[in-house]
Amino acid sequence: MKARTVVFLQMMLMATLIIAISSYTNYHKQKDIIDKDIDKRLSTAANMANSILGEGFHDIIVDENSVSKKDHDKNVDRFNKLCKELDIEYLWSLMDLNGEIVFTSSTSPDKQVKNQKHAKFFEIHSNPELYAKIFSTMETEYKTNKDKWGEIRVALVPFKDSHNRKYLVGASIKTSSEEQLFKDNLYSSIINWLILLAALMIISNFLSKSFSKPLRVLVSEFEDVAAGNFDKKIEEKGIYEKKVAAQSFNKMSF
Repeated sequence: MKARTVVFLQMMLMATLIIAISSYTNYHKQKDIIDKDIDKRLSTAANMANSILGEGFHDIIVDENSVSKKDHDKNVDRFNKLCKELDIEYLWSLMDLNGEIVFTSSTSPDKQVKNQKHAKFFEIHSNPELYAKIFSTMETEYKTNKDKWGEIRVALVPFKDSHNRKYLVGASIKTSSEEQLFKDNLYSSIINWLILLAALMIISNFLSKSFSKPLRVLVSEFEDVAAGNFDKKIEEKGIYEKKVAAQSFNKMSF
């Protein structure tokens, strides 16, 4: 294998390793940035939803008759509109009342109140275990949930009403939407890395030519002597290795 090829392959191997390490690091960095951005957007939406319900909304809740169907549907409609505006999937609130986790507001899956597909007021949540931690710690929680609505990224923001009763407002986005954001960023990164790799290939090719040129000259001079030109002295100049090789050869020949 020619020296030029060896040098080129070694430089490309080094460049590939550097790009692979950088890509791996960038992958996790970008994912972390996207996750944090989504979590921040969801927590902001949850706080906005709590403001929509209004101060004192949860104070009056004692049973399923505390909020009329008409008023509940109005809240659902407001949440539907806010979800569309913020490009998120769901907004809802839950209250820990007498040991049960019940809906106090919700969002329509199809964003159409008239179809009545949303959770009803005071409806008991089918997966209360998902909220055990936040009602225990009362600290904002970010996680991925899987329930009858599918897999979603969730921000849960806890509150207390004037009676010191616990409730929370949740906001979520489908994980498929989160994955799409990540894929868009990943594709952009891949294109940038491919451009960089192409540039490194050109640079590696140029450098391999430069590094191997003195060796090619030395080989040519050796071949000239081997062909019978025994009076020829190899020029002792150029890079250090070439000069040493030429000096050694000239000492052996003359």
